[in-house]
Amino acid sequence: MKTLIPSALMGAWSLFLKQELSIRIASAVFVVLLVALGVIVVLPKQQAETVSQAQTTISLATQTIGSETAAFSTASSWPGEIISPNDADVQPPREGAIVSWDVSIGDYVNAGQVLGRLSATSLTPELATTLAEQAAALAQAKARAASTDTYVGQTKTQLNTFTTSDTALRAIEEAKQSVIATKESVRATLRQSIVSEYSEFSGNNRDILSSTSYLSEQSIPYWFGATNSSLRNKYLTAIMAALDALEKDSVPQQVGVDYFLAATQLASASIAGGESFTQTNLNDLRKDIAEDQASFNEAVAAYREAVLNVSEKEKEYAERSRDTSQKSTELDRENIVAQGELEAAEAAYRAVSGAITGGSAIIAPKSGYVSAIVSQIGEFVGPGEAVASISSGIQTNKIVRFRIPSNVEVPKKGDVVKIVRPGFAKDVRTATISGVGTALDGNGAFMADARIDGSIDWPAHLSVRVIPNAKTAQTIAVPFDAVFWDEVNHPHVWTVTGEGVVQSREVTTGRTFGDAVEILKGLAIGDIYLLQATESITEGMRVEQPATTTSEPAPEGDGHGHAHDE
Repeated sequence: MKTLIPSALMGAWSLFLKQELSIRIASAVFVVLLVALGVIVVLPKQQAETVSQAQTTISLATQTIGSETAAFSTASSWPGEIISPNDADVQPPREGAIVSWDVSIGDYVNAGQVLGRLSATSLTPELATTLAEQAAALAQAKARAASTDTYVGQTKTQLNTFTTSDTALRAIEEAKQSVIATKESVRATLRQSIVSEYSEFSGNNRDILSSTSYLSEQSIPYWFGATNSSLRNKYLTAIMAALDALEKDSVPQQVGVDYFLAATQLASASIAGGESFTQTNLNDLRKDIAEDQASFNEAVAAYREAVLNVSEKEKEYAERSRDTSQKSTELDRENIVAQGELEAAEAAYRAVSGAITGGSAIIAPKSGYVSAIVSQIGEFVGPGEAVASISSGIQTNKIVRFRIPSNVEVPKKGDVVKIVRPGFAKDVRTATISGVGTALDGNGAFMADARIDGSIDWPAHLSVRVIPNAKTAQTIAVPFDAVFWDEVNHPHVWTVTGEGVVQSREVTTGRTFGDAVEILKGLAIGDIYLLQATESITEGMRVEQPATTTSEPAPEGDGHGHAHDE
């Protein structure tokens, strides 16, 4: 074989040299073009295969989105404080040193009672002006309380009169009487129809209402049901069922429908019976049955309308009573507020007046138990400063006021959170968020209130930790380098399947945390993604042996990169 190939080549070369010069030149050009075409076609393909092979074997850095596992961790909780609307802080009316406390913790006090005294002060123009202002405020509060009390009393009287009005109750009673009347009309119409039509079918006037012993197929002549004799028995059965229903105190709607159906069918299957029962008699019977059936249907419709009328009037009366109760409650609330304002005005006036007469009394703003005495004798205090606390003893309707860091998904009204006392990890309560602020406070956090479920004996102003639900506590964030945008400016992240295949996934971005961005939608715990979205990455690329790390959710804290307990 090795000998034949060179020999063949030599032969071809000799044959080529024997050709004319023009043919040899053309042949040489053809060979050159053929070689060049092979280079153009084959070389790029080999290069593409080389690139593809390089891509499938490249090792790209990936990261797995992890989940937070520390339940009830302080790193995923927010600071809060117990607020009780049933409690009140005691504040001095002016600056001064506390010279005495006249009560002890646990004592029950009344609104306006003197709890302690401040050091005496001299009468100044400012104090005289304050006294005049408090006197004017007290007069206004008294007038407002009196007018509110009068208005509430008159309005509640009108509401009660309207609710218990004889007109409304009489309308309901009349509607019920209409139900009874229409019910009896249905029964009477059916009863009369049975007596009348059976008399025509049987040819006698026997009282079948008092005795049903006459009911038999033999009592009905043969020409009735001549084309279908079984209808005679069906008719008699329908009469028995109707009479049985009429013996009970009920509305025989269905048995009445069945009776008129049987009577109509029997009349339709009947023929004239000679002189004793002519065709005219048969036509009249059919007409009577149709008219009785129409009267029965009208009676049933009137009965149903009467029942519906009773239901509507009772519903209207119940709604009116409920509205009256709600309005009455609102009126009571207005009265309580006016009385509370009056008590506060009286307390303020007494405090200023006491300062002029030689000493300033520390007054109880409301009735209740002394739950705390914060300031001690000899301590200098000022207006607006809480020196003691009054508790009503009511352990319900308490709220927790807390701060939500700005770098987490803000919960919504109605969401449920958990509350934990420091040092009491097992004492966990639930609360429902009643409102969330829309502006940041001085610490860069949102303020929110949540109403504590049920009764709770935790004192007011107690510091607690608020634990959000899992959805709020966990925030997914990825580096900015992992995000790329498509031609319509939608953000995407390159994810990696379990088989190592690269896929593009559209995401929804949120807030930024330094060099990371929050992912609101598109990624979940456990997803693997590429840390850098370079232009060389394409859909379907395979990543072999990825360098994988675990990513915790975005840090929580005060919005400045600190955890809550730091």
